[in-house]
Amino acid sequence: MSLLNGELQFVTEAHYFEDENLKQMSLENNWDEDDLKDNEKGESSIYFSECNDEFQQHADYEKHLSGEKPFVCSSCNKQFTEIWNLKRHLKTHTNEKMFDCPVCYKQFNEASNLKRHMKTHSGSKPHTCHECDKQFGEAGNLKKHMIIHSKVKLYECSECRKQFTEAGNLKRHMRTHTGKKPYACCVCGKQFTEAGNLKRHMRIHTGERPYTCLTCHKPFTDIGSLKRHMTIHTGERPYTCYECEKHFTAVDNLKRHMRTHTGEKLYTCAMCHRQFRELSNLRRHTERLHW
Repeated sequence: MSLLNGELQFVTEAHYFEDENLKQMSLENNWDEDDLKDNEKGESSIYFSECNDEFQQHADYEKHLSGEKPFVCSSCNKQFTEIWNLKRHLKTHTNEKMFDCPVCYKQFNEASNLKRHMKTHSGSKPHTCHECDKQFGEAGNLKKHMIIHSKVKLYECSECRKQFTEAGNLKRHMRTHTGKKPYACCVCGKQFTEAGNLKRHMRIHTGERPYTCLTCHKPFTDIGSLKRHMTIHTGERPYTCYECEKHFTAVDNLKRHMRTHTGEKLYTCAMCHRQFRELSNLRRHTERLHW
């Protein structure tokens, strides 16, 4: 028999009484044992809500309907519906990392994160985009990638009207307008707009270099540096100047080169106001004439 106006179904009596939490709830809510005898196949108890989510316990179902988040982080006041979600979140404050990669010894606070990381060593990318054949190690990354092909941009910046495919990208973009840098280095105090930038910066202090070239075994602090390095071995120069068709291994090198065509000088001496195209040229000028 159905309960809660047809939104909730108990599938089996036997499994129901094996769960002490549910048994207690039946006593508190005066559920009739006869209501639990719809199914004689011994299947697991499953509850369905109007949005087709599935729940193994009635308490989880009720929390889902109410939107209640009773578990609060004492450090940042973030709220959670489940205690185990709060426990996982707390590791972001304690920096507790119990799971070690056996290849590069990088540490993780969750087994699932280690499992994802291991794919960077194995090269396993089982999820393929049917539009462009690009491959991904995670189904979630493929799902986000597919938005590129749909060209749907639901999130718009209220300041400049730039549109984004994901809410997270809009949130990060907004910091270019507000100047907000919520992520601070605990060693030197340098602030960053994104957590990933802080994470990469921290490797300057820790000396960690988790990305290694498979050809010459040189280690790097970030994947971008490794990719740029790999062009030394492959000879690839994917960035081309549209003015003179000169090729470059890195986009930053192309940007610097473009200034030779545009005449743009971004760097100005604070002492004599002379301008330079390259930061290195400004530094040499300052050391030679003003120090």
